Amino acid sequence: MSKPVHVALVIQDLYRLGGQYVTALVARGLVARGYRVDLVVSKVHRDLGKERPDLRFFEVPDAVRWIHLKSRKASRNVWGLARYFRRETPNVVISMSSNYNVACGLAMCFCWRRRPWFISTEHAGTAGGLTFPGMKITKHSFVIIKRWAQAKLLKNAVQLLTVSEGIRTRMLACGWRSEQVITVFNPVVDDAFWVKRQKEPSHPWLKNKTYPVFVAAGAHVSVKGHTVLLHAFVKVTAERICRLIIFGEGKETENLKQLAKKLKISDQVDFPGFTNNLPANLKLADGFVVSSYLESFSVVLVEALACGVPVVSTNCPSGPPEILQQGKFGILCEVNNPDSLAEGMLKILNGKGITPPQVSWEPYTLERVMDTYEQVIHTVLKKGQFQKSTS
Repeated sequence: MSKPVHVALVIQDLYRLGGQYVTALVARGLVARGYRVDLVVSKVHRDLGKERPDLRFFEVPDAVRWIHLKSRKASRNVWGLARYFRRETPNVVISMSSNYNVACGLAMCFCWRRRPWFISTEHAGTAGGLTFPGMKITKHSFVIIKRWAQAKLLKNAVQLLTVSEGIRTRMLACGWRSEQVITVFNPVVDDAFWVKRQKEPSHPWLKNKTYPVFVAAGAHVSVKGHTVLLHAFVKVTAERICRLIIFGEGKETENLKQLAKKLKISDQVDFPGFTNNLPANLKLADGFVVSSYLESFSVVLVEALACGVPVVSTNCPSGPPEILQQGKFGILCEVNNPDSLAEGMLKILNGKGITPPQVSWEPYTLERVMDTYEQVIHTVLKKGQFQKSTS
């Protein structure tokens, strides 16, 4: 009987964010299909467990083996990754986040006898040089050198996975060959999703609804466009009484609360923090809003579709317009335009939103996406169990 294929998934931690949620689902999917799975995380994972007992990391099967790196930063974990690759010799290494793509690529240079096959995943909405308001842009020469070095190191990857066609197009423009880059959508919906969806919502505005409620969710950072959402909501409330819940947390949380106070909508907007069960809250929302400047994919958007909630989203690069099929499954509005976003939200309140059909979220079920992951892994392994080192 042949040994199971050994796959290592590398990511910073397994808390809160979309990439972490996706990694947990991929781990579940691989274990269910008979793979031996290691989950390699940085010190951030353990630190969050100690610092934030209110948070729970995304669950993975007991069969998954945890590998804890010693540092918080990817750049300081390169040697630890190389030691792990040489000692445990996984057949395939998949970097599940952009910040570990380069670290894994560099670690491969220290695997002198044989290297695991390295597959990198590009989630970054800023891939290919896209920018957004509030983004810091540095033109120092060392940044140019750093980007050149990153491109060289990522060539150690035998395959690059992109989570949307828009990112694939941008990576091809950056010099990747067409056969190297494959779009693999993020898995979002699995059996655990439906269990969560059946539970009671946690937010009182949804438990005892007296007015229509919009929901938004995501890290409180500038790229998510929450300031635009608040300005749009002012315009919506001028015509209809309603409420807005923005789940999540981040460095912009206090600024957003102050802006809501300044706009005199504090009583109608709530910032409850991170929720461990977004589907349970989504199912009773009247509408879901994505106000981002950029999105590589948008896990929460797919969750809203699977909960049957009408959505309105900015027509931003790259995920939302692809997921909504250019407006077929949800309302698209202009980026960074409160008037346009408010118009879309009012359409939903006036009964002109789009109820998402099953076909809108089916491509993002775990089973469907794992078929593609398996295809990629099998294609790589046809080249041999390990990659010969040229270092």
